[in-house]
Amino acid sequence: MTLRHATTGDSDLLLAWRNDPVTIAMSLTPEPVTRDDHINWFAHALADDARTPLIAENGNMPVGTVRLDTFAEGEYEVSITVSPDHRGQGIGQAILAAANTLAFTALGVHRLVATVREDNHASRRIFERTGYQLQAAEDGVCLYHNTGESPGAESTSRNLP
Repeated sequence: MTLRHATTGDSDLLLAWRNDPVTIAMSLTPEPVTRDDHINWFAHALADDARTPLIAENGNMPVGTVRLDTFAEGEYEVSITVSPDHRGQGIGQAILAAANTLAFTALGVHRLVATVREDNHASRRIFERTGYQLQAAEDGVCLYHNTGESPGAESTSRNLP
C-alpha cells in the first residue's frame, strides 16, 4: 500500500467516492455533497496545514483515501474511505495500517482518534484490527483511540510527510 498527498487532480475521484450510496449511508453526515461544496472544501483541505489528505494506491491504482486532521497537540483524527470497487478485499485495513505507520513514525503523532457510526460494522472491524481501542459509544457513534503503531503495516510513501 502506498500513500501519497492528494492533489487537485484527485478532486473528482474523491467526490465520487464520497457520494457513493454506501459511503453516504455509513457517514457521520449522511447526505450527498454538491460539486461546488466539495471543490470549496477540498481546496481548503489541501491548503490547511492542520489537514493531511492522502490517496492510498495499490500499485498505481487509487483504492481509497485517508485524512489525518490535527485534533490536539500530538493527536490527529483519522478518517478513511475505501473505493467502492475495492470494498471487501482487506484494502481498508491496509490503508489504515499504512496511515498509522505514517502518523506514528513520520508525523510524531502520540494518539490517533476516530469516530465511527455504531452500525458501521466493517469500519469498526478495520479500526479494531489495526490497534484502535473503543473508548466510548454514545448516540450511535463510537469513539476509538490508538496510541501505538498498528500491527502488520507494510507501506511506502511518495513525497511524504
